[in-house]
Amino acid sequence: MAVTKDYERILIIKMSSLGDIIAALPTLYALRQRFPQAHISWVVQQEFAAVLPGKPYIDELIFIDRKRLRQPSYWCELRRELRRHSFDLVLDLQMIAKSALVAFLSGCPTRYGYWEAREGSGLVSKAISGPQRNGHISARLLDVAAYLGAPTEEIRYPLPDFSAERETIRGELRELGITGDFVVLAPGSRGAVKNWPPEHWAELATRITADGTAVVIAGAAGDRDLAERIMAKAENPRVYDFTGRTSLRGLMALESLATMHISADTGPLHIANAVRTSLIGLFGPTRPERSGPFGNLRGDSIAVSSGANGARQKKRDDTIRMTDIAVADVYALYCAKRKCEN
Repeated sequence: MAVTKDYERILIIKMSSLGDIIAALPTLYALRQRFPQAHISWVVQQEFAAVLPGKPYIDELIFIDRKRLRQPSYWCELRRELRRHSFDLVLDLQMIAKSALVAFLSGCPTRYGYWEAREGSGLVSKAISGPQRNGHISARLLDVAAYLGAPTEEIRYPLPDFSAERETIRGELRELGITGDFVVLAPGSRGAVKNWPPEHWAELATRITADGTAVVIAGAAGDRDLAERIMAKAENPRVYDFTGRTSLRGLMALESLATMHISADTGPLHIANAVRTSLIGLFGPTRPERSGPFGNLRGDSIAVSSGANGARQKKRDDTIRMTDIAVADVYALYCAKRKCEN
């Protein structure tokens, strides 16, 4: 049975990471539909704040210093900051020990979270289990919104205004000679098990550029060495390195201008999904049905490819490796999507 109370001051806790924050945006949209007059605050690490929208969806951001969360002196500061808002509803959409600490320090007696409570977080916030208990992570979070009476049929990603960044990126692309179609490749990821080999990326880039389509390699500054390795193997003037050149909103702008996005399970994939760019996600040991593109009819996820089923086969096996994903199958799906969408 859904909660019918109309809350006035709501705190959402989702501090990190990039992809996880974007996965929570459909829940934010649903909550705003349910509580149009509420004051909504969001606790986030400052480095990820740029992907969050302002009003009418979020009234205030509260920054958390993750490195100081082990310090009791910081708990006192945080307690004072949170309690001055007098929240009457706290939603822990992270459900780990750190987010549970923030929820507890808020002083709010009404605290909910999604069902997959870890590290004792279920002792602080009531874990809500709904019909999407075993579904995509975004769907699990939407179960919390539905419990509060929010409509969850429409999947929307409320985003900040990045129109200025879009014009800047468009100008930078023009200076490089990119005026037509281009594909974003984001080869970096958090964790070696998600990495597709550099030589695979280089071969894919070479195939994509064969018809004159440009390839832009995107990512953080830490991905620059990987981008250089890919470019060296590709030896192609139509492949451009944009790693470390964009802010988060600049990356959103770049993705929104792209013809297609291709990457493993990483933050830029979820940005591309949020801005409704056609995409292909490469998934090996992680599960696309849990953390792949959500609510985007222009997205495809590849697990492992073999036999006549090619790249569309979604075999799940603990032994799946990223190296099992063949370049030829990714390129075949790319060609099929381009043909279908043109």
